[in-house]
Order: sequence, then structure tokens, then C-alpha cells
Amino acid sequence: MPLTVKEKEHWKYRIEKKIDKAIERAYREQAKDLRRLIRQEAEERVLKRLGLEDYMKQYEALETQLKSLRLQQEKLSEDTAQPFETGRDESRYLREHGHRLIESVINREVAETEKEILGESEAGRRILRLEREREELTDTIWLATSPVQIRSLWKDFTALVTEEPTELQVQAMTYDPTENE
Repeated sequence: MPLTVKEKEHWKYRIEKKIDKAIERAYREQAKDLRRLIRQEAEERVLKRLGLEDYMKQYEALETQLKSLRLQQEKLSEDTAQPFETGRDESRYLREHGHRLIESVINREVAETEKEILGESEAGRRILRLEREREELTDTIWLATSPVQIRSLWKDFTALVTEEPTELQVQAMTYDPTENE
């Protein structure tokens, strides 16, 4: 009997959890703070590559000054407003739009650079393979439980877009479709 969508979702969830555990184990086996270290190195590389090192130092220094000024301002307001207490807090501070754009560019580049850094070691490449398997897991489960025509179409499609199937997808395409019935 073929698997229902609910059963496929169940198995996707279960396999995903095992992949997550394997990724965490791979990180732990390498170093205590490997994720943080990779993130830090990726951020440094991106800032240097994009020429934003000085900008970020200046921005952070100004942000620290602003925080200090805000605290002073809040203290002054609080002290002055005490006789007029209303119980409402209406203080809002909006971040500069341009900086949000820069942050989003940096974050996107950092994510890619983290992958580059992981690709520099065997353990990192293992983590990347596991993460890709997790990302492709829905397709893998459906491939494993699909008829020959769908598997053939998938194989043709991946060749067309010059994308290699994951290790699990290659294995899933070898299963005998009659086993699913």
C-alpha cells in the first residue's frame, strides 16, 4: 500500500530530526564553539570583501554613543516626568533604513561565506552534505515513493539544470516501485 501524504510528512519529520542531530554532533566533534567561530570568521571575511570594516566600526561606535544618550535622555525624562506620571511608555527608536539594507546584504553574504568556510574541511563538507539532505528531504521521500515516470522526470530535470541529486535521492531512485504497493 502506498504511503499517504501524512505518513510521508511523518517520515520527513523523523529523518529531518536525525539529520539535525548528526549536524549538531558533527559541529560538537570539531570544536566547542564551531558555529560561533565560523559565523565570526564569515562576518570578518564579508566585511573585508565588501569594504565595510570602517563603516561598521564607525556605526557601532555611534550606536554605543546613541545608546548612552538614550539612557541619559530616558533618565532625564523619567526624573522630569515623575510629577506628571501617566503610566504610558511612548519612546520608540527607529533604525536607519540604509543600515538595515547594509545589514541584510552582510547577513546574506555571511551565510554564503559560512558555507565556503565549512567547505574548507572534511568535517565541514560533511555538515554541508547533511544540511543539503535536510533541505531536499521532501523531494527525496516523494522520489522514494513515486512511480518510475516521476523518477525519470526528476533525473532528466536535475540533468537539465546541471544539479546533482543528493546521496539519498540517488539511492531513492534505485528502489523498486513495486515495493511501495
